[in-house]
This record gives sequence, C-alpha cells and structure tokens, in this order.
Amino acid sequence: MAGRQKSCVVVVVDSGSSMKSQFGETGKTRFEIQKEALKLFLQQKLFVAPKEEIGIVCFGASETKNDLAEADMGYDNVVTLRRPSAGDLQMIRGVDALEPSDKEADPLDGIIVAWDLMQKHIGTKNYAKKAMYVFTDGAAQIEGAEDVLPNLVSTMTQQECNLYVVGIEFSSSSSDSSGSAAGGASSPPAEPFFRDFVDKVGGEVLDSAGAFELLRAFKKKEVAQTSKSRVNLTVTPHMQIPVHVFSKVQPQRLPTMEKRSLAAPEDTDGLVRMIRTKYRADDPDGGEVAAEDQAKAFKYGRQLVPVSDADEKMLSAGSFDRCLQTLVAVPASEIPIQIFSGKADCVAAEPANEKAAVAMDSLVRSLQETDRVLIARFVWRANAAPKAVALLPRITSGKAVLMMLPLPFAEDFRSLSFPPLPQPTDAQIAATDALVSTMSLNGGPGEGGPRLDPKSCFNPVIQRFNQAIVARAMDPSAPLPDLDPKIEANLKPERDIAEKAQPAFAAVKAAFTITETEASKRKGARGGKRSWREAALEKAKEIGKVLKSEDVDMIPVDSSSSAGGQMNGASGRGNVRVKEEEGERERVNGAAAASASSASNGRGGANSGSAVVGTANPVKDFQAMLEVENHDLVKSAIEQMSGVIIRLLDESLGDRLHAKALSCLDALRGGCKSEFEALRFNEILRSLKEKCTGGGDALKGFWQSVKARGLTLLSKNDTSRSDVEPEEAARFFEEAQVSAEVGGGAGGAAEEAEEEEDLEGMIE
Repeated sequence: MAGRQKSCVVVVVDSGSSMKSQFGETGKTRFEIQKEALKLFLQQKLFVAPKEEIGIVCFGASETKNDLAEADMGYDNVVTLRRPSAGDLQMIRGVDALEPSDKEADPLDGIIVAWDLMQKHIGTKNYAKKAMYVFTDGAAQIEGAEDVLPNLVSTMTQQECNLYVVGIEFSSSSSDSSGSAAGGASSPPAEPFFRDFVDKVGGEVLDSAGAFELLRAFKKKEVAQTSKSRVNLTVTPHMQIPVHVFSKVQPQRLPTMEKRSLAAPEDTDGLVRMIRTKYRADDPDGGEVAAEDQAKAFKYGRQLVPVSDADEKMLSAGSFDRCLQTLVAVPASEIPIQIFSGKADCVAAEPANEKAAVAMDSLVRSLQETDRVLIARFVWRANAAPKAVALLPRITSGKAVLMMLPLPFAEDFRSLSFPPLPQPTDAQIAATDALVSTMSLNGGPGEGGPRLDPKSCFNPVIQRFNQAIVARAMDPSAPLPDLDPKIEANLKPERDIAEKAQPAFAAVKAAFTITETEASKRKGARGGKRSWREAALEKAKEIGKVLKSEDVDMIPVDSSSSAGGQMNGASGRGNVRVKEEEGERERVNGAAAASASSASNGRGGANSGSAVVGTANPVKDFQAMLEVENHDLVKSAIEQMSGVIIRLLDESLGDRLHAKALSCLDALRGGCKSEFEALRFNEILRSLKEKCTGGGDALKGFWQSVKARGLTLLSKNDTSRSDVEPEEAARFFEEAQVSAEVGGGAGGAAEEAEEEEDLEGMIE
C-alpha cells in the first residue's frame, strides 16, 4: 500500500505597526484579534492533522532573521519563527508570545520568504498538499509587485500551492472589495492585491468574521485515503476486476492517554513501560510463573484443555488466499439491513485502470437496474479468516462503487424472545403516528433539507475532550472550561420541533393511561421485598400443592426471594434446620479438599461458593456449585444432589418432603442437561424409578408426581451427549404403571402420630 501523504503549511503573520490599531468597537487591537484567530487555526491543526508540517514567518517584525536576508538579498524585518515540522504545544506558545512592532510591514516580503522556506524544506520530496496562510490587516501599500508577482504565481501554480488570506477588517464579500469594512472604514489598501493573487494561484480570502466562524466550527480528524486490501473481484472464472477496498466507516475513539512518571528527571520523557507478571492464584507468596511454565487452555464445559503454541499455530493457520469471490446474486429485499454485522467498506475499481473502471461501472449499473445484491467470500489478506459479505451497488459523484457490508454466520445470531404486548387501540396508534410525524427531523416543504446529516453531526464527547485538552495544555492549573454552547445545543432536542410537538405529547399522554398497580405500591412501601410466606405460597402454587400452616417451612424458597434468607415457619422449626445446616456446612468446609476451598473463596460468599449440597436449600447449593468457574465441582454436585433426593424420600413422613425432592430432581435434570451429564442423570433416574416402583405407597405417589412433571430421561433431543432416543424417553413412564393411592388407614395414622414428635430430629 502507498505511504502516508505528506502535507506542508507555512503561516505568514503580520506584526507591523498598523496592527496596534483598535478593531472596531471590540476594545481589542487588530493584532489581538489576529492572534486569537491564529491560535484557533493552530489548535485545530493539532487535532485534525497532527502530523502536518507547519512553518511560521512573521513580517513587520522589529528584527530580521531569515535565509534570504542572511544571503544579503534584503527582506528586512522578516523573521522565520519556525521551520516546517510537526505541530506541538511550543508552537502555540510561541505565537502567544508575539507582540506588534513599530516597523512598517511589507506583506510581499513575508510571502517571498515563506515560499523560499517551503521550497527548501520540500526539495524533491513528494508532498500531496502545500498551502500558505497569510494573516494581515492589509494596511500596507505593496510596491513593485508587478516585477515579482508573475514569477511567484507561476512557481506556486506549478507546485500546486494554494494561498489563503485571513484579512482583518477586509470586506465580507469577494465581489465588493471597495465596500465598507467591519470597522466602518474603507477596504484596506492591500485587499485588491490579495484578492487578485488568490484568483491566480487558487485559494480563498476570508474576512475576520468569516475566519472566526470557520475556525470555531467543529472539525474531524483528517484521515488519508489508503486501501486496506487490493484484490481481484472474481465475478466468473472468466471475469476478474482489479479493485481496491477502502474503509468507509471507522469509529473514532478518544485518543489513548500516555502514562508518565512524575518521579522521572526533567530531561527525560518519563514514559512508563508496562511489564506483565503472572503468578498462581492459589500461591500465597505470589511467586512469578516463568514463561516456560505457562500454557494456554480452552474451556470444554468445566474442563480446561491445554493447547501448546504449536497446536495454536496449527489451529489458527489457514491456506486461504486473498480473494473477493462472488458466490451469488440475490434480490436486495432478501438482505435485511438489521443483519449487517460490522463496518462498511467501499470497493472501487483500481485507480488509473480504465478497463477495470468500465467493468465496474457496467456491473454496478446492472445490479442497480435489476435491484440485486452480490454475496461474496472475502479474504482481505493471505491466511486471514474468510468472511461472507454483501456487495451493494452505489453510484456517487458519477463514480460506480460497491459498498461492502459483512454478513453474519449462524454462530453470530442471537435468539431473542419477548413476551407478547397488548394490542393497542386505534386511538393509541393514531396518537403515536402523529407524534412520530411531528418529531421528524426531515425538513418539510419549504423547510430545506434534513436537520440531521451524519456527515455534519460531530461527536460531542470528542469535541468536549478537545476543548478541555486545549485549556489544560495552555495552563495546567486552569479549571475545565464551560461547555461550548454549540456542544450543548447538540445534546438537546430542537426547540422548535419540541414546541410544535406539544399537542402530540398531550394526545399520547391521554391515549395511554398509567395506573399504579398494587404490586408497585407494595414495592414502594417495603423496598421491593416479599415476605417469606408470600414466596412460599407462590412456590406452592407452582408445584400444585395445597399448603397447611405447619407445612410452610417445608417449601424450598430462594434466599433472594425471602426476608433475610431465613425460613420462618409457624412452628419455628425452619430456623432450627437452617442453623443446623449452616453448622454442617461449616464442618464440611473446614475439612474439605483444597480445591473445594479455593472454589469457595473464589465465589466470595458462604453459600454461593459452598462445596456441599445440604437439605435446607439444596437447589441453591447445587446451582452455586455448578457456577464455580475456577474448579470443576459438577460431578460432586450431581452425586450430592442425588444423595439429597434419596435422603428426603427416605426421611419423609408421608409426602411432606416430596415437594422438595421433586424440586431437587427438576434442578438436577436441568443441571445435567446444561453440563452435558445426560448419561449420569439417566442412571440416577432409572435407579430412582426402581426404588419408587418397588417401594411403598408414598414412594409410588412420588413417582406419579415425577411423571406428572414430565421429568423423564434426557434424550438426544435434549443434549447431543445422550444415548437415549426420544421415543425411549417418551415410553419411560409407560413401562411400569404404579398405583397413585397413598395408604391412609388406621395403621398409617398411628404411625404418623407415633413419629410426629421425632420430626425435628429426622430432618436436617
């Protein structure tokens, strides 16, 4: 690709005695106005073109310092303040220190010295842009211009150097050079000379008001037009068009801030270099791990699969040649705009290739006439990952191009599901239609073009950042400046549109009535928390069980839904069990293996990182173990949850604990499905079926609940790791029918009465 295009600018500044005059009724001198405009110009250059080379020449100075004067060629009272180089803060500070002199100014001398300075700097090097900016009040009479001007115009035109003049108190119209100036006097004597000069070499003359308006306008950073890829567009095996690919849209971010050491000596740049040190998370001493002892790994479920550098290189390497291969042409309506998944690029014919331009023009026009879009395979450089792209035909400024927009693969799509919304009434639809029409940013008949053009809509964050940087650069102790009114205006709605839309606002408010619900009132009164009993009743409704007052503490409730996470049953037994369970967890955690302990510490909470599935809140404990990232506790969690289910069934008095066991089984099935442990779950479920169908009436009743919930085997439809066909899973409950009747005779009642007093001791 071509190198970056260079740019050279020389600024010519008037500091003659006439610059001490007052500028109109502003209370400032012409030189102060000129200095303010010049500083705005240089500040703008530092932001939008930081690599542009800038030189400064001052004419009408109290001293003489330039190359032509040193060669005894005259040109007195002209000083070369700065030779062309990349702009910096010292350049602006040097301009800020300038003062007008008592000498007469000769603008032509300053221009000749500036042109000589530019010529010597450029030499034989290729500069894409050359320009000269003259800041003056034009008060001096220019004599002898007819002897020098023709040769100067010829060389500047040949070198394609434009001239821009910022005239203090120049007339505001280029067609009326004899009109009144901003200060109320006639046009400056040198204004006709400058206008004639600019007409011959190309450029522009700006009065001070126009210059300030232009210099204070927002600008964007200049970016060189360089191609990101040069490739052949293969339409058919017999038709290939050489093309260049350019970035059309590139997000502009805030500049990266450099870190510097405050303790560094003043004669050094103080740049800070970052060194990364890696150590083991479970090493209390924090010892560094050598590079040869480090390895990369990919996650496979909860497991880590180590990959060597050679493996990684082999996986990432590909034998893809650079290409832009057309696959198919489809109707434009089949490519919805919402699926475009990246930045926009522009595909143009190879420059200076007439045959490529003709072929591209014919292809683009054919696509436009048929309203079709090309789908292509794009590899922007050798061995890069291939992309699927859409090529949309466009003709801009008489040039035919293709706009390239990346298309997503199947893995890039996200499945989104939203609850259905109530159907709006005709009045509501009419009100919203009127609001949208009223708030339109497109100008109506006689109102001009659109109010919002992305090409002229500047990022307020970047502009505000630039404003703050300028203030702090000139004075590090200065406070942040007030927000620029233009930036503030961009952050607010258009006032006339908002005023015009007030009736539409009122209509929408009347059409959509907002009523505070009881849930909202309760949330406001109690901070959004529910009582434990409310959560328990909701859970009971979910499992279809009629709740008795003494059974409230049997319902498993997430601590996030309960008040303080405690199970305050009517009999008080819930608190006892919670405390006993916490004690059990503490004992087990104290004796757990280092891996489980590390996992618990990584989770950062007593319950969230627990390595134990207890009976107080087994579902939450089970899910917490599955969520541990730095250790694989999946198998342990599955085995413990299986044991909890068996324990609840064995120790249940009738069907009192069956609801909790059923919730545990449901959670176990979901966890095994997400963790690809279908084989183990199916083993557990088959064993549980054998236990229940061969047990008493209570267990058979529990199995009927399992069947009603549909907690069957995990099949291949649920997870690819299963060996069970969907038909087998559907027949799982049909293989053996069990009675749903639960024994309730005198013997059962006597057994219940006999064991009632031991209930607390049996349930932990």
